[in-house]
Amino acid sequence: MSIPCASTRVSIAFLPNPHSEPTNTLVLRGKEWYTDFRPVLNTSVESDGFIEAKNVEFIFAGKKRCLDADLHKYEWVNIIDSRDQQDVAADIGECKILPNGDEFEKGTMKINGIPTQYEEIWRDLQFEKDVPVPIIAVELSDDSASQNGLSIIVVRVGEQCQGVLLKKQPEGLKTLAAKRSSLHNNSWKTDIIYGSSEHVDMIPNCPIDFNSKEWRVGDLVQLEGSTYNWLVREFFSYLKE
Repeated sequence: MSIPCASTRVSIAFLPNPHSEPTNTLVLRGKEWYTDFRPVLNTSVESDGFIEAKNVEFIFAGKKRCLDADLHKYEWVNIIDSRDQQDVAADIGECKILPNGDEFEKGTMKINGIPTQYEEIWRDLQFEKDVPVPIIAVELSDDSASQNGLSIIVVRVGEQCQGVLLKKQPEGLKTLAAKRSSLHNNSWKTDIIYGSSEHVDMIPNCPIDFNSKEWRVGDLVQLEGSTYNWLVREFFSYLKE
């Protein structure tokens, strides 16, 4: 069972190029379900107290599964995937912990249709010991939305919440959006967005008052600000010992 995490990326390298970090990447993951939003730094502008990204490296969301525990080999099963069709392939990597506690990941990813080796270094944000961390993951589960090609996944880890949206268009085209928020004075503050306001506004935040909910995995629930039904994928409190 994976430990929940909020991870920032330190660097990426598409070999043989050197490591660099062109994005403000954050991955929020419960036991399995995750959102992964990678806005490009030099295309981002500040507006109304939050950052609006004009471009993204990638947007992913889905479910992480272990392929080989001994090799620390994992697959990220992307239900939402921003890549062009020619680059969509199984997202598999091998991970190891570095002496400083960061995580080193390596694998192969298609770039412009060409398999390319990559390396990434990730750093987990630290949870306070013995302080419960709310974990919520929900997936859009609404017939009318699904018929229109709409997918949304939202994950909360502690005081951070991140949702990503994919709307499939005719002829294989995609519309993407993402929103990252953090908890301030008991309310969600939008930190970074990507996409049109129409689509960003369709991404709700998870509930603030975790203890007032009695959700179970598999429940259909309502979220504030949304008229759609949402399927609970994860709902638990994590305690770092």
